[in-house]
Order: sequence, then structure tokens, then C-alpha cells
Amino acid sequence: MLTITLRRSSRYDACMKLLILGGTSFLGPAIVEDALARGWDVTLFNRGKTNPHLFPDLRKIRGDRMTDDIEKIVDADCDAVIDTSAFFPQHVKSAAEAVRDRARQYVFISSVSAFDGHATVGVTEDAPSLKLADEYAGREDALGFDDMSKDMTLYGACKGLGEVAAEAAMPGRVTNIRPGFIVGPRDTSNRFHYWPWRMHQGGEILAPGPKSVPIQLIDVRDLATFCNQTIVDGHVGLYSATGPAAETPLAELLYACKSVTATPGSLTWVTEEFILEQGAGTWAIPFWVAPSDAASQGLQTVDNRKAIAHGLRFRPLAETARATLEDALGNGHDAEWARGKQMRETETEWLAKWREKK
Repeated sequence: MLTITLRRSSRYDACMKLLILGGTSFLGPAIVEDALARGWDVTLFNRGKTNPHLFPDLRKIRGDRMTDDIEKIVDADCDAVIDTSAFFPQHVKSAAEAVRDRARQYVFISSVSAFDGHATVGVTEDAPSLKLADEYAGREDALGFDDMSKDMTLYGACKGLGEVAAEAAMPGRVTNIRPGFIVGPRDTSNRFHYWPWRMHQGGEILAPGPKSVPIQLIDVRDLATFCNQTIVDGHVGLYSATGPAAETPLAELLYACKSVTATPGSLTWVTEEFILEQGAGTWAIPFWVAPSDAASQGLQTVDNRKAIAHGLRFRPLAETARATLEDALGNGHDAEWARGKQMRETETEWLAKWREKK
């Protein structure tokens, strides 16, 4: 895909007026905080239902983009828009059309799930996007969460169609960013939270082998900085925004999580074959992809060189682990944390079986 650079003046950078669609859940607050640190003027458009206490001093436009409320942003004074909350192409289309006469740039947060097939190792931005299944033909503009709850392949396909919709509304002025797994403070999925929390609990810790299994993730704060920097630099086009910068094995992630707690603990590495024998597979253990699961290998090996060349930077894994642990403990993730407790019960059972096997 052609990448176009829109030239910015230093005066424009200093006086940036940013409209964020969303802004109060996970990635949104990180973008807001980075933008405010740059001295930007920030406006939020959202329903006011998720973390409504955040950013009380910011200008807020209340509305639900799933309805005609998106028309409320037509008169918003903005130089750029970052869309963190769209799932469906019709909503990207209506938002981009509403701001195209005012905004110079539209940044759409997509997903690596938009790539067609997750078996390709080292997939690049010029790879095909996932298409809607034939059964959805003619319904592209009427899909909703009920459909997605029944067929999760719609998530990636709709993100890809959202990219197309944004570009159609504002040709040459759109930045489509495909993150991988986003981790760090305020993550409500708790996928990554498990590992620093588990290391903090100590004791014997089951580690899924082999140690060389590749992982990819991006700290929410690094992603936020990249999103805003693409506006400063005027970078448009498609970018796969995931990390770290170099191929990283699962072992490095686990050791980084272990390094941020003083609680004594030891890792017991079990084999892929053992995990499969338990009737479990890819994702049964957070961030573990079974090496034999060819269909999922691409999700942890996306080529991020283009984004890095255009300014994407990463903090150390240990820094992400430390902030995540603090967030977990600050949000009541103690020894009785429901998800962690459930996984520890499974872990105890598996470790006993592993010792018998050995």
C-alpha cells in the first residue's frame, strides 16, 4: 500500500486539536494522556458510560455512534481524529464522512485480525485482508454485535472493511493501525495480567514449552504514542503495530514478569505434547501458541518493520510487567482473583500429572 506523508508545521503540531472517538477505555486514556502531555487540545466523543469519571476537564460530546448521534461531531473543531471504538464499517464510514471537511487526518485503530488467515509467518501490510463469508453478502452495512457473538471471524473482516471505509471517505488522509495484543495498565481482558500476577504469587509455576515459542504484544502506552506521532509526522497508510522490536520467545516474557517481584518462585517447563494431552491447546495458557497449531502461528509473528521505520518504539518488557502488576494489585487481583485462582487450580492438577509422568 502506498504511504503518503502529509507535511506538518511546528505551529500546527503545538496547536493540535484532537478528537477521539471513545477515549475512556484502555487504549483511549493512554492516547489522551500522551496527547495532553504534548499540550494538545483534546475532545472526546462517547456515550459517557465507560469510566465517566475520567478527564473531567476535557470537552466531551455525548452520543452513541451506533445511532445517528455521530452527526454530533460534524461541527467538532478538530485537526485530526483517532477512532478507537469502531467495530463495524458503516460506523467508520459515517464518522469519517462527518469530519472530512474539518480533519486533516483520520487514524483508525484496526487489528492484526484483519489479515486473511493467521497461518502466515511474518505477514506484511501488503498481504490480503480477511473477507466476509458469502453468507454475509449484501449485509455489510447491517452487521452488529449479535452477528459477531456467533461468528468471531467477523471481527477481523469488519476491521478490514472499516479501513476501506475510512480511506473511501478521506482518500490519502487515513492512517490504519493494526495492533497485535495490547497489554498494560487498564487492560480489562486480563490476558497479560495473569503472568505478572502469577509470578507475584510465587511457588512452583507451570510454564508452557517450548521456551522458544514466539510472542508478540504491545504496551498500550507505546501504541498510544505511535498513534499520536503518526499525526505529528503526517504518516498515512497501513501499519502493523505490534512488538517487541525483535523476535521474542515466551521464556523472555516470563522471566521479565518474574523479575518485577521479589516473591520466591520457580518455573517448571512442560512440553507442548503434555499440554495437548490435557485436552488443551492454543490460548489455553495466556500467550501460548502451540507450535503444532499452524493456523495460529501468524498472530505472534507479524512483520512490524514498517511501523518501526515510521517511529514505533517499545519500552522494556519488565517495565510493562511492573506497571501491569501494579495495576492488577491495585484493582483487587489478590490471591482470590477469580480468573487467576481458576487457572492455579488447573496448574496444580497439571503439575501433579507432570511429576507423575516424569
